[in-house]
Amino acid sequence: MIRPLPRSLDPLPGESLAGFILRLSYRLGLPPTAVNRRTGLMDIMNNGQAWAKTAWSTGLPPVLAAAFAAATRLSPQEVTALTLEPLVRHYPAIGKVLRAEHERRPRALLWLYSSTSRYCPQCLRGDGSFVQRELGGPWHVLWRLPVVFACTRHRCFLNHLCPGCSQAIGAKHYSHLIARSSVPGLHPAQCRTPSPTRRTPHTRDLCGTRLDQAPALMPLSPPQTYLDLQQRILQKLDPLQPPETSARYFAELQLTCMLVTLTWPAAHTAANDPLAQEASRFLAARRSTNNSEGRPTIAHAPPIDAAACAALLHAADAIITAPDLRAAFTPLEAPRDPLGPSMALPPKYFLWKHHCAGRKAECSPAFQQVVTALTSRLRRTNKGEQHSSGQLERSLAK
Repeated sequence: MIRPLPRSLDPLPGESLAGFILRLSYRLGLPPTAVNRRTGLMDIMNNGQAWAKTAWSTGLPPVLAAAFAAATRLSPQEVTALTLEPLVRHYPAIGKVLRAEHERRPRALLWLYSSTSRYCPQCLRGDGSFVQRELGGPWHVLWRLPVVFACTRHRCFLNHLCPGCSQAIGAKHYSHLIARSSVPGLHPAQCRTPSPTRRTPHTRDLCGTRLDQAPALMPLSPPQTYLDLQQRILQKLDPLQPPETSARYFAELQLTCMLVTLTWPAAHTAANDPLAQEASRFLAARRSTNNSEGRPTIAHAPPIDAAACAALLHAADAIITAPDLRAAFTPLEAPRDPLGPSMALPPKYFLWKHHCAGRKAECSPAFQQVVTALTSRLRRTNKGEQHSSGQLERSLAK
């Protein structure tokens, strides 16, 4: 039976479900696991383990939402605001994940949850009020979205590494709502990554660095063009904006960003990206790592590094907002055979064609026409050869 907790908190503007639980558990002196259990968020997995899963950040089922509201004394509207559910009609990946919750890891997750949480140190520091001095500022619900790469309030790129252990925040607990939630006593802004000097399994010796206080945390200030792009993206994520326009923009942005990644650095010239070197370094390192380990480059996964991700998104945005959409796509077009239109092409173009085929209906008529023009002449690499999406992805590293 779910009973009200002895004390609760008022959610902060834009706060995530995980951030609210971190602050509440710290106030109550309980580990986040205890709060998850007493609010009904614990989920029993096939292996018998119980933990609150990341999917609850997208939206809580009605039964869980009612239980959480009763335990924390929040209104249903306040509980919904802690999740991404208010944006379900604006950001296509949210609806895809909610409809495919039974799948282990739907591909839409790659454009919904970054593999680790980004953060702004100054936001975590709080606004100076008594509550935020004691419990810290908000972990914003939008920080997990790959399209949110900068804090426009503090004019800085978001960070994803801990300055103490130099590891990504919570990256090894991708499916968990809160990483290592059974460990008590940590401030909401402390790093929950195990210390790299300890190799003991299930160790509770966590890094513990305060992400809101370390002086080395100050990220670089992005150019104004990136701040403008981030502001436009945040406006499209505003629930008061027309959902059809926002959903169309994000569908086109994601498909274009995928082609930009597959054909990089062709988009550098097309978009005149001032931080193209950041994206080039990231993609070169990822391809080198994947090739050495025998795994393909997952082209549809955006970079977790905020600067590299911003560069790719900036290039994609410059293409889809260009006055002449067809001309903007020309540098990314597959090479043409002077002797005929049906030359054998690299598998990466077929992978992009495969994704576009399933999502063209989400895009504008002009974008659909460009996609049709770019993909209509593509044929299989060898006559009679069939390519499944998995085969295409495994071919990307070649």
